[in-house]
Amino acid sequence: MIGQTISHYNILEKLGQFPEAIEAFKSSILLDPQNVTNLIQLAFLYEKTEQYNEAINTYNELLNLQPENVSILQGRANNYYYS
Repeated sequence: MIGQTISHYNILEKLGQFPEAIEAFKSSILLDPQNVTNLIQLAFLYEKTEQYNEAINTYNELLNLQPENVSILQGRANNYYYS
């Protein structure tokens, strides 16, 4: 995979180690709180593990960074539906 970096948390996610992946993403977000990609991945992990309120909170953080992003609005709406 030339030119592609696989991070520790992506590997954890691929292995199905969701709690560990969530913690790794949370740590990375502490270092770079405006990293939209990591916030989106964290929201997806919360959804995947049915932690809908946490996903909603993460989508709210994303909306502070990108208030007009339709995908983020839709992700938040989906989690309200499932919660």
